Parts: sequence; C-alpha cells; structure tokens
Amino acid sequence: MPRRAVTVFYQRLRPAYIFLIGDIVDFWAMSRSVYWPSQHNTVVQKILRKARHHVKVFLIPGNHDEALREYIGSSFGTSCWFATTFIPLPMANAISCLHGDEYDQVTTYHRWVSVLGDVSYNLLVHLNRVLSLIRRKLGVSGHWSLADYAKRNVLRAVSFYQRL
Repeated sequence: MPRRAVTVFYQRLRPAYIFLIGDIVDFWAMSRSVYWPSQHNTVVQKILRKARHHVKVFLIPGNHDEALREYIGSSFGTSCWFATTFIPLPMANAISCLHGDEYDQVTTYHRWVSVLGDVSYNLLVHLNRVLSLIRRKLGVSGHWSLADYAKRNVLRAVSFYQRL
C-alpha cells in the first residue's frame, strides 16, 4: 500500500483500542547496532497522539522486546499499558492477546539458540546480497534467498527431531 494511502487510512481510523503485540522494538537487532529512523519516531508519535485522544493502547511484549516485560502492569501516561495476555475490556469479560513466544520451547528454555538463530539469519541475509550479485553477473534470473532456504531446512530438521 502506498505511503500516502497508509497515512489517510490511519488518519481516518478511530479505534477504541490499539494492541501492539510483540516485537514492536527489536532489541535483539539493536544490541548489534542501533537503527531507529525518523519513521519509527513518527509511528510512536502517532500512537501516543491516539492515546492522548482517549484510545487505550496495550503493549504485549514478545521475545525480541522481552526487556519490556519487567514493566507489565505499568502505565505510560494515562492510556498506555504494558500488559500480559489477559486484558479486561468493558464490552466483554476479557480478551486474550498473546505474542506466542511463551509457548516456544526454544525461546523459553534455550534463549541462546534463538539468539544464535537470529545472528545466523542476519549473516545469511548479508551473504545473500553477495550471492545475488554473483547470480546477476552470471545471468541467472529470478530471486532465491539463502536465508529462506536455510530457515526452511532448519525448520524441517527441528520438526524431524521433535517427531523422534
């Protein structure tokens, strides 16, 4: 969707609630190098503006922004809350929103594997740039991703291991 269309859509949006569910800020990637372009500030400012106009904002941390979990139960201003998965709402008994990482055995019990996977994936993305350049020089058409190939095969291996 073009940027202007997104802006118009957002301006016309009149939600009562906004749920930000996990990995909103990728602290894993930011631990290697800080990347925070002005567009990120714009998004945060727009969400805070909605909150100032009585939109309730809930942030449910995920695995990449797990450092925010220590703030669960805290509020940021009058309309922004760091929440768990259970959120009481007036029109219903409650709503359950979750990122899902708490059900991932690797993320929960073997965080080092997740971090290794994240670092490896980023390395493969960089290697893929070189590989794409070589493919273009050789006249090979089409797109092929080394990172996607590795991810599919790792997931297949994990699935095989879990069936044992």
